[in-house]
Amino acid sequence: FVLPRASTVSLEELEKAGLAATSLQVKVMDRNHYAMMSACDLSLATSGTVTLELAILGCPMVVAYRLSPLTHFIGKRMAKVSHVSLVNLIAGKKVVPEYLQEKASPAELARGLEKLLPGEPRRDRMVSDLAMVRKKLGKRGGADKTALLALDLIDAGAHSAS
Repeated sequence: FVLPRASTVSLEELEKAGLAATSLQVKVMDRNHYAMMSACDLSLATSGTVTLELAILGCPMVVAYRLSPLTHFIGKRMAKVSHVSLVNLIAGKKVVPEYLQEKASPAELARGLEKLLPGEPRRDRMVSDLAMVRKKLGKRGGADKTALLALDLIDAGAHSAS
């Protein structure tokens, strides 16, 4: 197993959280996260940008997310979305399983991951759906195109004001 370590989390914190007690072989990675992700057969990810990065790399995943009960209560009443992961929001359907709050338990996550091991039909479907998400995201250079569009709009605004 490989575990990417965020710069905000110390190795000591990971060890206290259970890394030191596990019998699994876990390699903690401090850099080269994209190389690590592209080498993975499967990933357990938190909801966020990493799900899009994994989708672009074609890596099947299970998404887990837990909030404080109060934040979850408030967010549920404010947010009007059917999914929390960016992959599912972009796809407009459930592509990756989402385990939220109490459903993000070790046993539930393990069961979800097992269904996506190589050779499982759900995995093949997800890989195909991730390719569709990647296509929806468009070709490389989106940030550059957005910046050029913003400059064009600024320029057009400057000319109309004069």
